[in-house]
Amino acid sequence: MVGGDIVDGVGQNWAVILGILGIALLVYLLGSLRVLRQYERGVVFLLRKFEGVRAPGLTLIFLPIQQMERVSLRTVTMQIPSQKRSPKITSKSTSRRSPTIIFPIRQERYRRAHRAVGHAGNGGRD
Repeated sequence: MVGGDIVDGVGQNWAVILGILGIALLVYLLGSLRVLRQYERGVVFLLRKFEGVRAPGLTLIFLPIQQMERVSLRTVTMQIPSQKRSPKITSKSTSRRSPTIIFPIRQERYRRAHRAVGHAGNGGRD
């Protein structure tokens, strides 16, 4: 009957190992889930190469080989006080007020992400 005790011990070891693997898989899947809001798009890179664009909603990213950059499609507006123009520009040599336009400078990775969203959004016709 000693052999029966050994078999029961091995079965319990497998149950513990499968339980640990199941918990690890559950933690990995929960860590891989991403939620994109309605005004965001996800640009997915597979081994640092463009793979595709993810739409808003729940998406799954395989962490070791995929990365996802969130791209916001919202327009950012800022209130900027007006500035005086140089009197040399006007014909009467009087100063005038003009609105100020600012072009935001983004980091390079955001430029690539915006380009990727633009190319994927029009079916690759660019």
